[in-house]
Amino acid sequence: MAKIVIDPGHGGRDPGASLKGVALTEAEVALAVARAVRDRLEAKGHEVILTREELGPDEYLAPAARPALARDQGAEVLVSLHLNADPDEDQPGMPEAKGEEVWYHPTSPEGQRLAKCLQPLVDQTFPDEPFRGLKASDKLAVLRGCQRSGIPSCLIEMGFIDNSATNRQLGDPEVQQRLGELISEGILKYLEG
Repeated sequence: MAKIVIDPGHGGRDPGASLKGVALTEAEVALAVARAVRDRLEAKGHEVILTREELGPDEYLAPAARPALARDQGAEVLVSLHLNADPDEDQPGMPEAKGEEVWYHPTSPEGQRLAKCLQPLVDQTFPDEPFRGLKASDKLAVLRGCQRSGIPSCLIEMGFIDNSATNRQLGDPEVQQRLGELISEGILKYLEG
């Protein structure tokens, strides 16, 4: 059975993105989804390590340190969970950004294969929203560090937390559970080769 690191993005003093005036944060949703992924993968016999277990102020591991944790634990794969936010101010009559995307390191064929296994499942979470693409970047610290350590990895942007409709759904524990189940299915598909 595989050893898998799930990285619920942000945490500690860094709550990540949010919708203005709404208490729900990226760190909180990412942790809930990570726990659901862990539970599903452990039920299948895999060992799962989360890069953080709580929301408290001391529960923070720098993005560059997360691949080192995966390497030191002998992980076979790392998946980092995040939520997007549109940097522009929403203007009346202008559409809000929405949709999911999956990132991988451009020089990692296994990272790209992992992303391809996750993409159709991640896209099922909000089927009425566009899938924004499989995207390659060497600028994301988690992906860069995993590539240097030889660990297949990807980073999932599960939706736009600052989209009012998506935000309402992301706060629902059933949606968080569903996200976790879909992501775990993508990881299992990758592990099956």
